[in-house]
Amino acid sequence: APASAAPDEDFVVGTGEIVVAPPGFPPVVLSVFIDAHSDASGGNPSGTVDVFFPTGSIFNGPVTCLVVTGNRAIIGFEDASDGHVTAEVVDNSATGGPDTFAVISARPVALQCPSHFHLSPATSSSTMPCR
Repeated sequence: APASAAPDEDFVVGTGEIVVAPPGFPPVVLSVFIDAHSDASGGNPSGTVDVFFPTGSIFNGPVTCLVVTGNRAIIGFEDASDGHVTAEVVDNSATGGPDTFAVISARPVALQCPSHFHLSPATSSSTMPCR
């Protein structure tokens, strides 16, 4: 945890790359930048998320929701083109496995930020610690 992080703060901070391989298309490498923060209860979310090709952003916007449970985080952010985007980050550093990042949904209207969640394991790799 960064020295400046408040002990009662949840955050997901990091960068990474994910490989997306849609059926019938060659794999594409996307870069991911996350700087998401909230207080320990999930209130006062702040920061940004950017998922991009070398030629431009796919999703980009301010964080509107952050919920951290154990080694998993749900991040909601507002993208100017796609509306509310929800992503999951899993910190697998305790097991030595790669961290994961997955976009769960993109919809015009934001969903209510959950107070807790249960998700199946994500499959895209990245290097983003969450706390």
